[in-house]
Amino acid sequence: MLSFPWFVVDDEGFPTGEFDRDRLEMLRCAPLPDQRDLDAALTLLDAIGEWVEGWEDGTSDEGRRLTEDALRTLQIVCARVGLDIDVTSNLDVSGGRRRSYEVWDMLRPAHDALLAYERYELARQLEDTGWPAIRVEIEELRRAWRQANTPQGYSSVGNHAVRVLETLSDAVGAQGIPINQTKNRLLGFLDERAGGSANGDLKKVVQHAFDLAHGVKHDRDPDRLKAGSAASAAIMIVSMLWSAHEQR
Repeated sequence: MLSFPWFVVDDEGFPTGEFDRDRLEMLRCAPLPDQRDLDAALTLLDAIGEWVEGWEDGTSDEGRRLTEDALRTLQIVCARVGLDIDVTSNLDVSGGRRRSYEVWDMLRPAHDALLAYERYELARQLEDTGWPAIRVEIEELRRAWRQANTPQGYSSVGNHAVRVLETLSDAVGAQGIPINQTKNRLLGFLDERAGGSANGDLKKVVQHAFDLAHGVKHDRDPDRLKAGSAASAAIMIVSMLWSAHEQR
């Protein structure tokens, strides 16, 4: 998932499930070098939900303190982008298995506010610069997400996330690569726009978003967390490639 940058990784590069304190501290102090504040807030919120949903009865006090730290960081970055979002006063981080049934209901207002802000910003940018087809697909993705409450609905969210990436590929995809090779066209575009290790990191993000969208689309039993992550990831990729497109 795209929430992985918020967790410490092991020697093989896999997330351990422990929040990265240094990355949280960096975000509290200033925007991160590899993520816009809005993208950081969305992925951090997903990471908090992923972390808390995995709690079992008896989760340690240290785990709860880490979660509170992540919530305070989310509060700060939301304020920095101009959103009055409260994620610290009412969210109970006491732990336990029962939390898995409640966490998203409590985080959803913040999630919806961030998505609404992202929608406004992106719609304004796309309208100003001739990407109306992508905006239409994002609107349909938003509609599918709002209506989804069954595995079938969540699969539909994955399908719409795929359509967003396909339409993005049509707009900016590298020439000379067949139009049906969406991921390769997007990766080729990044090769045209950037180089070195930074480009490698960006390409990993695109690949994760692409795989996540297709995974939810074809999953026999997707859940709300997976579907929401796929939707957020697809829109983040549009925003990221829009920034690269603007550098021309």
